[in-house]
Amino acid sequence: MKEIIKRIAIVLNVLLLIAVFFVYQSHSLQKIDNLLFDYDMKQVANHNPDSRIVMVAIDDASLAELGRFPWDRAVYAPFLANLNQEGNLPKAIAFDIIFGEESENPDSDMAFAEALASYPNVILPVTGIMGDVFGTSIAKRSELIKAQAVAKPYEMFSDLVQLAHINRVVSKDSVIRQTWLNIQGPDGEVIPSLAWKAAEMAGADLSKYEGLTDPIKSGEPVAGNTATIDYQLVTDDFMTVSFVDVLNGALPPDLFKDSIVFVGFTAVGLANDGDKTPVHPRLRKISSSCTRMRILRINC
Repeated sequence: MKEIIKRIAIVLNVLLLIAVFFVYQSHSLQKIDNLLFDYDMKQVANHNPDSRIVMVAIDDASLAELGRFPWDRAVYAPFLANLNQEGNLPKAIAFDIIFGEESENPDSDMAFAEALASYPNVILPVTGIMGDVFGTSIAKRSELIKAQAVAKPYEMFSDLVQLAHINRVVSKDSVIRQTWLNIQGPDGEVIPSLAWKAAEMAGADLSKYEGLTDPIKSGEPVAGNTATIDYQLVTDDFMTVSFVDVLNGALPPDLFKDSIVFVGFTAVGLANDGDKTPVHPRLRKISSSCTRMRILRINC
């Protein structure tokens, strides 16, 4: 009897070692795959951005003139007016800035809301809250990733604009290589990414991407409509103008005609929480949003 138990124990230990070996091999192969992917992204960078994409930067110059952020929201009314001059309208103006709550100045909120109501080309971001209290999510290739809740802009604004998610797909090594083109809200509503919504408003035909799930990174759990990001560009590659220059009318109006405008942070202290990517350890989030547009190969 003791001999049988001993043999069973040996067999179980061998099986355990085999299991550990395969798990280790799987993780090692994934690491190698990620390293090769990251290297390839750096090598193929062409630094040739789409001229229709314009980054409006909340930069150090803007902070020097307008003061500490967040600013009084009344400032966005003339800002939007200067972007949307007659005959030179952008296709889309995508804010990578959260306006989640009422500000301390209701009159300024109203001024911003009135401006949003005047311009149907504005997109404000939402954030899908994923999984349990630990923030985990279970991904199924056949389904969109589902948010347990959706944090939307302040209700005075949310009904006046287009909405799009800014959720990030973070790999186990904390690098962002993929994006969810669409996610699903708890009520079943499909919520596009900021890049998707901007491309759609620019007139791009996105029907071929609706069922896309990129197989490149299949070593990790992948939800439906997940795509690998084409990191060929960094922040400095995109046409970038200062927020304060737009506000002051210092730029030619035709600069924004038919463009896709992204508004976000580049100032020191506001842009320090950038994304860890294959091409940059802290890629500014506004640049990440622009980069995601390349997945969709806009033809509009």
